[in-house]
Amino acid sequence: MSTVPDLRGRLAIITGGAKGIGLSTSRAFARLGAAVLIASRDEAAAQAAAEGINREVGGNRVTRISLDLSSFDSIRQVAQELKDRPVDVLINNAGVMGGDFRRTNEGFEWHFGVNFMGPFLLSRLLANNLADGRNPRLVQLSSGAHRFAAFNFEDHNFDTEPYNGDIAYQRSKTACALFAVGFQTHYARLGIDAFSVAPGIVKTDLLSAMDSATLDRLLIDCAPLVRTADQAAATILYAATAPELAGNGGLYIEDGAPAKPGRPEGLDGVMPHAVDPVAADRLWQLAERLVRQPPRSTLAADSGRV
Repeated sequence: MSTVPDLRGRLAIITGGAKGIGLSTSRAFARLGAAVLIASRDEAAAQAAAEGINREVGGNRVTRISLDLSSFDSIRQVAQELKDRPVDVLINNAGVMGGDFRRTNEGFEWHFGVNFMGPFLLSRLLANNLADGRNPRLVQLSSGAHRFAAFNFEDHNFDTEPYNGDIAYQRSKTACALFAVGFQTHYARLGIDAFSVAPGIVKTDLLSAMDSATLDRLLIDCAPLVRTADQAAATILYAATAPELAGNGGLYIEDGAPAKPGRPEGLDGVMPHAVDPVAADRLWQLAERLVRQPPRSTLAADSGRV
């Protein structure tokens, strides 16, 4: 970014803003003068993060709110607490990766539910808050992992297909990129720009599900994509504030710039299936239907799934 943005008087909501990339992003926004609301299910971590950043920057710029993206009730409660408060930036940073098969409260496969359906509902509920903000933007974290899997409209919930956690994560990150395209289509009329961001490979708690050998191999094979949390936060900040992006929502951003078209043999860029407007519209319609009629409401994971 050519100039340092002045974010005084602006409110940024950052989901998962207490750890890893989210913590670096919360710190970056607060340092630039923004009021930061960390939305996290880990209330102790969020409180510690807020207190630490506030000591660093002086004042009380950072506050917290409890949010569990695996629960529609929790998401709706956050929207209710914010009421008519203007929001200038919403950063959907929180996400999950790996682990055994499980479902969210509403019955969604874990990655699909937490990484996509939760942010979808939260963003829809806060759209009017964003519309009242100044130069409002929505930033949805995606991942270079989208390259390996288009979204599966026939079995998005792994109801029939044998479960594969890697594929579930990859599809959910494709859904995240498509969501930015869909949000732009539906809300550009309100002056909101939406972008998806690939933060790179950052060694955070998100990678804890990997065994050490797999993680080491990933870091070696994909070394050009490895970033620090602060570097990832810089790209998020660019997507959220760069004036040259105004009116160009729907873009997939990586390394502080709009991504180039990806190639199957490459490591960077965005694949066509992740920014396809037809797929984005189809996914949007599916998500709206699933918000109204989720598959089921239970905390229990399916027994015996592998």
